[in-house]
Amino acid sequence: MTEQKHIKDLGDREPVEGFFVVEYKHDIREYKKGYRFMFGVSDSSGEVMVNYWGGPDAGTIEEVWSEFSKGAIVYIKAESVIYNEKLQININPPEHSVRLAKEGEYDPSMFIDISSRDIGEMEKKFFSLVDSVMDPLMKGLLEDTFKDPETWNTFKRAPAAKQFHHAYIGGLLEHTLGVAEFVDTACRVQPSLERDLAITGALLHDIGKTREMKATSTIEYTPVGMLEGHVAVGYGMVKSKLGDFPETLATKILHIILSHHGEKGNGSPQEPMFPEAAAVYLADFFDSFVVQFIKEKENCDTDDFKIYSRLLDRRIFLK
Repeated sequence: MTEQKHIKDLGDREPVEGFFVVEYKHDIREYKKGYRFMFGVSDSSGEVMVNYWGGPDAGTIEEVWSEFSKGAIVYIKAESVIYNEKLQININPPEHSVRLAKEGEYDPSMFIDISSRDIGEMEKKFFSLVDSVMDPLMKGLLEDTFKDPETWNTFKRAPAAKQFHHAYIGGLLEHTLGVAEFVDTACRVQPSLERDLAITGALLHDIGKTREMKATSTIEYTPVGMLEGHVAVGYGMVKSKLGDFPETLATKILHIILSHHGEKGNGSPQEPMFPEAAAVYLADFFDSFVVQFIKEKENCDTDDFKIYSRLLDRRIFLK
């Protein structure tokens, strides 16, 4: 299959072949040659209506219609047309077809935004921080966690949120790196901070998000993520690897994970109780809160000097 064109780049009488998210689906209707139905699909660039023009066999079109629903990923082989100055896609079987896509057959970045930063470059910086940890136990913990291929492949492509900060593919890596770099700077400004502990906590603080959310056509919570949340999940993931650690060190690492939201009202089971935990909390707050301001300004489309942000629950000055 040739490289898939984005919806926004399709023109009149062009072949369409690729994966799309189903946005809606209408009931089957009769027309002069048999039965048809309409549905809408989207990719990261836009949305378009699709017409499925079936034949006189009601059972055949019912089978196609019932195979997918809203939110599904479908593979379409069809043709784009401009009708009444609007783009549409026509599926005329048997030449054309639509089917439910298989998991692993498509790249979620076709439907979900991806980090504007180079993931390979962020990966180098991330592991440079891992390598900078001198304590053998903490360095071993980080290597055991992040150098596991399955964990790393999930981590580097995971979103950091469903809606708020870094809600895109690569967002978790970008956010975690930002928190760790902030903490690294704090350790240079305040040398009394125990750098190895602070960096270890920063790199692990959101590890639970690898199991909290799943990015397919959209970013959705997993059952574990919905019922337990990333703080509890991350606590359990890290605790299972601390068997040989001195009790105090193990407890401090776990405390950083439990307290990184700062206040109990913000989702922290505990509030920060020592300097390194406070540093990770403040770094996490900075990288999530300030970055959301930046994203709101970048994504707005107005000549006004202000916008209202629903996510931040305040007006934002743009000039």
